[in-house]
Amino acid sequence: MTPAREAFDAATRALDARDWREFTRWLHPEALERFRASQLGLARTMATPREMPAEGEDATSLGARLERARLVSLGFLLERTYRVATVEELARLPAEEMVVRTLESRDPERSYVEWVRAGRPGEDEGADFTPPRIRREYVGEVADGAEAVHVVFRLTLDGADGRARSRVLLIELRATPGGWGLMLDEARGDVLLGGLTDAFVLMEPAGGG
Repeated sequence: MTPAREAFDAATRALDARDWREFTRWLHPEALERFRASQLGLARTMATPREMPAEGEDATSLGARLERARLVSLGFLLERTYRVATVEELARLPAEEMVVRTLESRDPERSYVEWVRAGRPGEDEGADFTPPRIRREYVGEVADGAEAVHVVFRLTLDGADGRARSRVLLIELRATPGGWGLMLDEARGDVLLGGLTDAFVLMEPAGGG
């Protein structure tokens, strides 16, 4: 087994166990800092007020709606994802803690149940809301010089309806002083985590057509 595969397998075992803090141990330091910088940048952008409608303009104008949407999005990011009240508090969180809180808020099982319930209001709390099983299977790897490896893996979701949906995906690992670390950006990170982007396009609500 190659060192890159060992790192990939260890990271996915942590995800399977929903041990988010252990998972952060297998991320490359650069990936952690890039993730932190991107989230802080997003929060600071959201915290910047949009240009308000001109005096006398109707309150239901596009500008007013966009401003309300900005405040809702900022509140969701700070309070729901990171459990902080201000951007300044967010900036005090270390990168590892930001990843842990992101994964807690995107827990695939909980998120799937919430997603199904939103589309099926009025049903019993436990009715047909079994989350899918997420599997990540190592397929192979391609070296990119001495410092990087691209791991090919298959992401499969076994749905409650008995159907399996899968895609073959790619993630980059880079060398660290202690071995190999996964790179984590907005696209590849969500794919690997079975989060709300790529994983959700592979599944339907239980009982859906």
